[in-house]
Amino acid sequence: MRSVNSYSNALRKELFRKGWLLAAIAFITYFLIDILPVLMNYHSAENIMPYSDSNMFGASFLSTLVDIAMPVVMSVVCFDYLHDKASVTVTHARPITRPQLFNLTALYGYVMMMIPVILIGLLFLPLAGAQVSPGADMSEYDYQSAAELFTVKNSVTFIGHSAVIIGFIFAMSNLAAVIAGRRAIHVLLALFINGAPIAIAGLLEITLEWALYGYQSGFELLPRLHPAVYIYSGGTLSGWIVFLVVIAAVHALSILLYRKIKLERTGDACFFPAIATLLCILLTFLFSVTLGLVFAELLNGPAAQEAPFIIFTLLASVVGLIITRMIADSTVHVFGPRLLKTAGIYAVCIAVFFAVTIVDVTGYETRIPDVSQIKSVQVTGIAG
Repeated sequence: MRSVNSYSNALRKELFRKGWLLAAIAFITYFLIDILPVLMNYHSAENIMPYSDSNMFGASFLSTLVDIAMPVVMSVVCFDYLHDKASVTVTHARPITRPQLFNLTALYGYVMMMIPVILIGLLFLPLAGAQVSPGADMSEYDYQSAAELFTVKNSVTFIGHSAVIIGFIFAMSNLAAVIAGRRAIHVLLALFINGAPIAIAGLLEITLEWALYGYQSGFELLPRLHPAVYIYSGGTLSGWIVFLVVIAAVHALSILLYRKIKLERTGDACFFPAIATLLCILLTFLFSVTLGLVFAELLNGPAAQEAPFIIFTLLASVVGLIITRMIADSTVHVFGPRLLKTAGIYAVCIAVFFAVTIVDVTGYETRIPDVSQIKSVQVTGIAG
């Protein structure tokens, strides 16, 4: 136990040495985005109220960029030892189990990221003294004074929202760390895992709306797939709790995978061949369907669009599978059983996709909804 505690302290100091600069940069960036504009308008707060209102509740584009970038970079900093053969051997020779090492590394990294967020949340409170210009019309604002906006409750809300967004992205990035065998792949995979659910769901919605007559996409599901997007839809407490459950599940999955890492695979694009195949399929699907839609839209006439969509999607699929397989296998010599296996699985997936969108095996276009389910009717294609 003493050895574990001793190593825990050493690990904390090592991570602080690596991560303090990132935390400092994050604090300065948050300060410039959230605090400085209010100080510059301290005696004319009406000029900054809408901007600060968005920032307090996390619906600020610039703040969201920091919330996204910081966890990805911190994950790379914290788990960089996994992608260096010398470091990974020395680190795992220490008197500490893999789950303990992963938990401590993730915990210390998360705490370092939350320090600047908490400090900014506290700095919001003194801004309650900002003054509105005499005679300023505040009727169009949700808050009539800075004192109503910069409250303890709103500061806690700001910290809470940021904590979930950062925790979610950090958990996904840590999952990428135990999948990727190289630092560069870790960065790219972290960005992909965080954006893939929204990208895939959005592409499916766009394709269904394009292919099926009568299909209306409201994209209602998309905000629920990522907290950085969910915050812009307002959100509810239950929605944020769901994200916390997802964070816990992803963290548990990361530990499970971490226990199974074969250290001799360090330096490969991916520690796990099966996951590498899955990633090849997902990347190829996104690339090929997007390209197919682009070429289909370049042609005139709805009836003539389906054939080019299928043709260009399949051509792009062939190219995509070869390129992604080359990246996953770290070689140009990919024409073999592994590529054929990946292509076989992909062929089944794309066949199901075409069956639903082009063939309409579900009968969506011909179904007649119940009158009680009809909200509105739109008639198109009638001339004269």
